[in-house]
Amino acid sequence: MSPLAANANKPRRPSFSFGFKLTLAMLLLIAGIGVSAMLILRRQIERNYTEFLSRNFERQVNMFFENQREALKNARDVLKSATTNNVRFIAALDPGDLHVDHLYNDLTFQLHALHRGQRNIIYRVFDADGHYLAPPADDVDVTAPGLSETQLAGRLAPYVLSAQTSPDNLAETVNYLVLGEFDQPQLYQVMTMPIVDRVDKEVLAYLVFGMEVDARTSFGVGIDGQKNGYLLEDHRLISDFLPVALTQPLVHIVSGQKAEANGVEFRNNADGGLYLLFSRRLHGSDPFPASVTLYPLNEREELTKEIDWVMVAIIPFSLLVCLILAVFVSRQFTRPILALVAGTEAVGRGDYTTRVAVSSRDEVGCLSAAFNEMSADLALKEKYRNVLDCVTDREIADRLLTGELSLGGELRTASILFCDIRGFTSLTEGMDPVEVIELINTHMSALTAVVHRHHGVVDKFVGDALMAIFGAPKSYGADALDAAECARDLMKERQQLNSIGGHIIQIGIGVATGTVVAGCTGSVERLNYTVLGDRVNLASRLCSRAPAGQIYIDENTRAAFGADTSKLESVELNLMLKGFAQSMRVFRMRTFNTVPPL
Repeated sequence: MSPLAANANKPRRPSFSFGFKLTLAMLLLIAGIGVSAMLILRRQIERNYTEFLSRNFERQVNMFFENQREALKNARDVLKSATTNNVRFIAALDPGDLHVDHLYNDLTFQLHALHRGQRNIIYRVFDADGHYLAPPADDVDVTAPGLSETQLAGRLAPYVLSAQTSPDNLAETVNYLVLGEFDQPQLYQVMTMPIVDRVDKEVLAYLVFGMEVDARTSFGVGIDGQKNGYLLEDHRLISDFLPVALTQPLVHIVSGQKAEANGVEFRNNADGGLYLLFSRRLHGSDPFPASVTLYPLNEREELTKEIDWVMVAIIPFSLLVCLILAVFVSRQFTRPILALVAGTEAVGRGDYTTRVAVSSRDEVGCLSAAFNEMSADLALKEKYRNVLDCVTDREIADRLLTGELSLGGELRTASILFCDIRGFTSLTEGMDPVEVIELINTHMSALTAVVHRHHGVVDKFVGDALMAIFGAPKSYGADALDAAECARDLMKERQQLNSIGGHIIQIGIGVATGTVVAGCTGSVERLNYTVLGDRVNLASRLCSRAPAGQIYIDENTRAAFGADTSKLESVELNLMLKGFAQSMRVFRMRTFNTVPPL
C-alpha cells in the first residue's frame, strides 16, 4: 500500500475548513498590507524629509565655502598689492634697515578696505627665518582680541613653520584659528602668505592674515527654526542660536562620526524639540572646527501623525470588505478542490485512471487539467517500467532509469587557469564573516565575467581561488591564447576594482596547457564536470608560485604565442615545483598591474 493510500484510510481529525483558512489568510494579508503601507509611507516621508534637509544643508555649506573662497581671493589680491607689489613695503623689509613701524603703517593703510568689509581682521609679519615682527605698541588697528602680542605670536608661529616646511614653500596655506575671550570665542580663517622677491624668487617674509568667520551670516537664509553654529577643537561653541548647554552633546555626536554627521536625529533637552543634525568639517580631515546645523522636525512629526490616523480609519473598512469577498471566493474554490482531494486519494491507492472535471479556465481549472495529465503520465510510466522489466535485467533497468551509466570521461587538449588571492588570511583577519563573504562574492563575480568573455568555463571556487577550463567541453580553436588573454584581463579587472575603493586585493595566476581527462565525476546523486591530469596540477603549482600581480605560464602555453613576444616578459624561469621531479620552464606575461615583480 502506498503512503497516500495509507493516509487516506486514517481517520480524519477535526480541522478548520478551507473557506475559514482562506478568509483568515485574506484578513491577515489585508491587515499586513495596511500596516506595511503605513510603515513604508512613514519611512518614505522621513527619508524624503531628510534628503530635503540634506540638500538644503549642502547648498548652505557650498555657499559658505564659496563665500570663503571669494573672500580669500579678494584678500589675496589686496595683500599681493600691499606687500609683494609694494616697493615701500619691500624696502622696509631690508635686514640692514628694517622698519617694522613702516611695515605695519603701510599694511594698515593698504588693508583699510578689507578692515571695513569684515567684522574683524588680524595681520602679523614674520621674517624669512620665522621670527615674529611685533607691531608698534600704540597701533590700535592691529590689536589682537583677547591676547597679548606674545600669546598671539605663539598661536601664529605654527602656521609660519608649516609654510616654511611645505613642499611648495612659495604657496599660501589656509587654516582656522580661535581667538577672543573664553566665553566669547571668535573663529578666524587664517592665510599664511610668503612675501617673495620678484627678482630672485626668495622668501623675504611671511604675512599671516586672518578674517573672522561670522556664525550669524555665513550660512545665509535657511529653514525656519534651524540653528547654526561652530564647534571648536577645545569643545567650545560659537553660535547666537544654540545654547551653551548643547555643546557637550553635539561634541559627542560629531566626534563619534567616522565622517560628517549627515541626518542624525537629536533631541534638544532645552526646548524638548526633535532636530536633525548635520555637520561639516571646515578643514580637511580634522573633526574640528566643524559647522553644525539643527533642523526642526516638528512638521514631519505632525505629518506622520496625520497618516497614522488615516490608516487607522482605512484598515478596519478594508478588513470588512475583505471578509465579504473571502466568503464568496472560498465557496468557488471548495468544490473543485474537494474533487482534487478525492482524485489524489484514488491515485494514492494505485488507480491511475482517475480523472477530475475541468469546470473553469482559472488557476483551479489549470490545476485540475494538470492533475489529469499527471495521472496519464503515471499510467504511461508504469507501463514502460513493466515492459522494461520484461526485456532486461532489473538492476540494469534501475541504472538506466537513474542515469548512472552516464558517468565517464574523454581525453582532450585544454588550458587550465588558477587564480588565487595573495595575503587573503591577513586581509580578512578581524573582518566580520558576512563582510568576508561579500568581499569574495564581489571578487569572484567580476572574475567570472572575464572568464566567460574568453570562452572559458569556471570549474570551481576553492576558498579564495578560482579554477577555469579553456577547450573543454568545447574548443574554440585558440584555447591557450584565450586562457593567456583571460589571465591578463583578470589582472586588469582586479586593478580597476582596486582603483575605485574598498579593499585592495592582489592576485597571482598560473596557466598550463596539455592533455587532460575531461568528463563527469561524482556519484549518482551528484555529477561534476571537471578535468584531471598533471597539467591541472602544474597550473595550480604555477599559481601558488606566482607573486602578487604576476602571471606564470608553462612552455605549452608559451608556444601558442609563436614569434609574438609583445605580451611576454623576457624573463625565463626554471622552477622546481611540488609533485614534479624535473624543473619546469616557466614564463612570465606582461600585465596591467603596478605591483613590482618579485
